[in-house]
Amino acid sequence: MNGGRQPVRVDVFSDVACPWCFVGFRNLQRARADWDGPPLDIRWRAFQLAPENPPRGIPFAELVETKFGGPERYARMTAHLVAVGAEAGIPFALDRVTISPNTRLAHAVTAAARQSGHAEAVVGALFAGYFCEGVDITDPDALVELLRTHAADPDPAGLVAAALAGELDASVDADLAIGAEIGVQAVPVVIADGSRGIVGAQPPEALRQLVLGEFGAG
Repeated sequence: MNGGRQPVRVDVFSDVACPWCFVGFRNLQRARADWDGPPLDIRWRAFQLAPENPPRGIPFAELVETKFGGPERYARMTAHLVAVGAEAGIPFALDRVTISPNTRLAHAVTAAARQSGHAEAVVGALFAGYFCEGVDITDPDALVELLRTHAADPDPAGLVAAALAGELDASVDADLAIGAEIGVQAVPVVIADGSRGIVGAQPPEALRQLVLGEFGAG
């Protein structure tokens, strides 16, 4: 169906603690439904919203108070997000989130899964675990169980062990450096062929147009 066309490289900068990145992830999956364009070579690249957080994160309730002005205001602020998520098939359960994480470990696990060819499944599991199931994604044991439950990779314990051993540090650092070099400040960011990109949780049609080089045409 693709007629031997060359694949389009798609770099996705996101953070698994970013709800709009979850929406963007699902929209990219929806954009590929019934896709008859060129093959896509998707690379999930690391970005950290809160690299200053300690390795095990901070209580999310603390962040709600200090950054969002308390639970009631936070609920009002996220009502639109929850509605948009529902349209994308995401059952956000933000009341189950207990940790504002440092996501470096999660990114290292994703980098390990990139080597085994299961990065997208792992990213999806991390998003769902954090935002829908309240999983503490800074907890290595919880990560292993999450990946096993979602069948995201045949060797979840191996992925987490490799990440903990620092074997993927260089890969995560490379992603962060690339993002800094090209000026990524807000995520998600989707870049096609290294030359054209869009920021934010864009709808499926906009993502299709980006890949085909038609975004903004007309």
